[in-house]
Amino acid sequence: MAIAERDYMRRDDGAPQIRWGYALVIVVSAILVTTFGVQRCSTATGKDRLTKGSLIVNINEATAEELQTLLGVGAARAELIIQNRPYHAVDELVEKRALPKTVVDANRSRLKTTGKNERTARQR
Repeated sequence: MAIAERDYMRRDDGAPQIRWGYALVIVVSAILVTTFGVQRCSTATGKDRLTKGSLIVNINEATAEELQTLLGVGAARAELIIQNRPYHAVDELVEKRALPKTVVDANRSRLKTTGKNERTARQR
C-alpha cells in the first residue's frame, strides 16, 4: 500500500466538527445569565416579602401568610387560628387551643385583636 492510498484516512469528509471550547462557553454563559436573572427578580420584590417577625398581626383579620410571620407558626397553626376566630383577647389563642402558651408568649408583642396589621419598625 502506497502513501497515496493511505491518504484517504487523513482527508476531511466534510462532517461538521464541534468546537467544544465554544460550546462550553455558551453553556456556562447561559447558566450564569439564568442564575443571576432569577436572583435579580427575586430580590426586586424583597421589600414586599413577609418574614418572621416582620408584622404586628391582628389575629382576627390576618391571612394565613401574615399569620406565618409569627415565630413558631406554620401553615397548620395559621389555619387553626383562622378556624377558631373571632378572638376578644390574645389569651383566647391558648383557651381555644389554636396555639400553645409558649408560642403566644414568644409573640405577645406582635399580636393584637383590633386594628390593621403593621410592619415592625426594623422592617421599614
